[in-house]
Amino acid sequence: MNDNRRETLPVVVTTGEPAGVGPELVVQLLQQEVTGPLCIAGDPDLLLERAALLGLPLSLSGETLVAPGGEAAVLPVSLKTSSQPGQLDITNALYVVEMLERATDGCLKGEFAGLVTGPVQKSLLIEAGNDFIGHTEFLAKRAGVKTPVMMLANDHLRVALVTIHVPLAEVALALTRERLEGVLRVLDTDLRMRF
Repeated sequence: MNDNRRETLPVVVTTGEPAGVGPELVVQLLQQEVTGPLCIAGDPDLLLERAALLGLPLSLSGETLVAPGGEAAVLPVSLKTSSQPGQLDITNALYVVEMLERATDGCLKGEFAGLVTGPVQKSLLIEAGNDFIGHTEFLAKRAGVKTPVMMLANDHLRVALVTIHVPLAEVALALTRERLEGVLRVLDTDLRMRF
């Protein structure tokens, strides 16, 4: 995809675990000036409820969220059961997975320029029968990527991790020659192509 087209596509933001801070963060995000096209993946009613709890203005006009910072399209995904802040409910694990799948698939189809994920409760997703280790592994599996690489980046520094979502006690065993070579190959290719 050429860069000009990518700039006109929205960035999709998932709201994450409905009982967590993700919905509140999205409501607060929409209070700030929206400088590019956004799409919010999640249950719009959940966001309206959280906005009311926070005492912040937010409304829904068709499939568009309207707030002081601007407007954002909605990729609607319905909660499986109502959600209260701080009260986890395993019933909504399917909601979280469906939201991630729809947002990821939209990126893979070229509908979105990028994806920002809200925090999830991994233990709840696992308890519900998902093999969810983390967003990185989920995205890699969905995209058919063999060697996922997590990179932290800013304008001055890029740090790629050889291991991701591995208990500290297992890091030394995970640092194999094959893993390091695979990560370095991905990093070399992507730094040249994307940075």
